[in-house]
Amino acid sequence: DNEKIGEVNIPSYKDNDLEFDKEYYYKISALDALNNESQTSIEVKTKTHAFVDVPILSSMNSKMNITLIWNEVAGAKSYNIYRGGENISNVNTTSFTDPMPPGKEYCYQVSCIDQYDIESDLSVQHCTKVPLSPPKGLQADAGVSSMNLYWDEVVGADSYMIYEKVTQDSISYMGESRSTQFTVRPLDFSADICFVVTAID
Repeated sequence: DNEKIGEVNIPSYKDNDLEFDKEYYYKISALDALNNESQTSIEVKTKTHAFVDVPILSSMNSKMNITLIWNEVAGAKSYNIYRGGENISNVNTTSFTDPMPPGKEYCYQVSCIDQYDIESDLSVQHCTKVPLSPPKGLQADAGVSSMNLYWDEVVGADSYMIYEKVTQDSISYMGESRSTQFTVRPLDFSADICFVVTAID
């Protein structure tokens, strides 16, 4: 655009920090050893790439996997997926399923790759996790004045919370266990009590 922007001693030049989707006009001249400048070359017109926006990342509830979703971005031919800052995949769709274990939170970001293989900025970080499954196989072994509870181990669980089910809509905290068993005591003789157990990650 008739403005001097640089001087180099090799036959190439990179013009940085330009606007997206804008035309620029360039000419080149040569300098000899005495710093005499030649006529300029034929003017060349070129246009910078169109702006490729950053995806908006979210996730869907899933009991088995982490399922990421994001909006389709105009000009994007594929998307890079990052977990914890590490590039883990490249996909052509607007979703990605990551089979991670339950109970631990993972943080993700997504970027766009345009037709020139140029990567956009990363999306805002989105953190999510696969929820723990409810404990299964709960059994009660009654004693005279106590109740021994047993249940199946839940993958990803760090501990378990035990509750008495008072009514259909209310529960009362009984205690916490690091193992898959818990003894409730003391209890009234011949007491009829219902219990429920939850898993904590």
